[in-house]
Amino acid sequence: MAAMGAISITMFSGVTALAMISDTRVTENTCDIIGFPGDCTSDPQRTVIAQIAAAVFGGHSIAFYYLMVTTALILILAANTAYNGFPLLNSILAQHRYMPRQLHTRGDRLAFSNGIILLAVVAGVLIYAFDGSAGLSEILWAGR
Repeated sequence: MAAMGAISITMFSGVTALAMISDTRVTENTCDIIGFPGDCTSDPQRTVIAQIAAAVFGGHSIAFYYLMVTTALILILAANTAYNGFPLLNSILAQHRYMPRQLHTRGDRLAFSNGIILLAVVAGVLIYAFDGSAGLSEILWAGR
């Protein structure tokens, strides 16, 4: 746990330092960015990681695209881990009566169905509440 914490702190510090050095800017309205390359009314802005990668490796290099694909894979695996681990964690907490008892039962396919349904509902509410988009197009457009 200490090693994971140290790695997280190091990565956060590194990304923050690179973002400050490369003058990374993210705003809600793309037209507010001074010197935005392209049409700010229709072109999306790059993510922070994409801007840093473009500043470090160049916007169309192999290293840039490698970093974008690697970032997408990490995000996909992180989402998969949440969907695998959350129902099991809820089951353990329900066993000790820290969560509702219904989350402890397994479904017909030996999965924690109630926990999976709860996670899907909470994720949907968060996407709706914060006007999020969970589409693959955002990941693909990040490299533009």
